[in-house]
Amino acid sequence: MAPTTQRAVVVAENGTVVLKDSIPVPKPGPNEVLIKVVAAAQNPTDWKTAQKAARVGAVSGCDFAGIVEEIGSAVPEGVRTIGERVAGFVRGGISSKGAFSEYLTASAQYGIVRIPDNWTFEEGAQLGVASLTALQTLYESHHLPTPLEPTSTPIPVLVSGGATAVGQYVIQIAKLSGLYIVATASKKNFDFVNPREGVTTIFSGAPVLLGEDLEYPTKRILTPEDRKRGLEFVDLLSKILATGKVKPNPLLILPKGLASVPEGFQYMLDGKVSAQKLVYRIADTPNL
Repeated sequence: MAPTTQRAVVVAENGTVVLKDSIPVPKPGPNEVLIKVVAAAQNPTDWKTAQKAARVGAVSGCDFAGIVEEIGSAVPEGVRTIGERVAGFVRGGISSKGAFSEYLTASAQYGIVRIPDNWTFEEGAQLGVASLTALQTLYESHHLPTPLEPTSTPIPVLVSGGATAVGQYVIQIAKLSGLYIVATASKKNFDFVNPREGVTTIFSGAPVLLGEDLEYPTKRILTPEDRKRGLEFVDLLSKILATGKVKPNPLLILPKGLASVPEGFQYMLDGKVSAQKLVYRIADTPNL
């Protein structure tokens, strides 16, 4: 049974984050699950949200991997099971729901998948934002083949930032779909691929896949199509992972668990993260 309080990394003054004790363990809503977090991964949105949203006291972190401990009363039978190994993401840094914690609540269906049996929790922790964003880039505004029905005609696809966490998933999924991939791998070269006349740019983000209306960074009321797509992409990701043909991104596991998060933020701000995901093992946190 989960405790009533926990240690968690929360947003502090001036856009910084700090590890604190005695943070309430959240209770799952009717359509949610309570997850004991085993590992959490870092994304650029984590430090950006801490600085720009400035929600002091909010629990930071989006990507998580852990074990289902409780299931909400309205979750359909069979969707989740107690003890199930799951990974996904939440909208960290704006509320009491964040991945840099011992426990979190998340939707039982949106933004969450079962971890492949041959993946560790550390590997599963970086699935959430990156893999689902990869599906958005390929399938939200394009009618491209999927790995479930690959094409024999190699459609060319440009992947800008192929060495990023999202880019690595885009490349793997596109390759399994039979697409022809051209990738760039350095932000300093973005000037060579600026938008031009005749090119349509569509902006989106992984949070729209969580099935909830957005307030940050911009307000957005989700349409039925948005909500349907969120479930469809989770289902597609689950089926792609079940093929066993997708590999996790390379990891850099920082040594002090949640206590290393401020260091991880600075490491990313200094531009030192390249072709890898920063991951924190919750059990490595000193004095946990």
